[in-house]
Amino acid sequence: MRLVAVWALASAFGWFMACMTWNDRLGFRNPGVILGVMFLAGARLTFGLSFVVKPESGWRAMAGLDDETLKSSGR
Repeated sequence: MRLVAVWALASAFGWFMACMTWNDRLGFRNPGVILGVMFLAGARLTFGLSFVVKPESGWRAMAGLDDETLKSSGR
């Protein structure tokens, strides 16, 4: 869950950056908006994978749910 929070904070920073650099010429093609959307998609994907990934799955390491990552996070 901590990894999801990091992705969500990165998304919030992207949206904040978009708000600070907004102009009507770029609109929603602003790099901050694009980054915010991509990080939000990553957060949602990681959150969803945290419920689906099984212990024997090869996706555990990619989702940050492998044993070494969980040990280093204090769980």
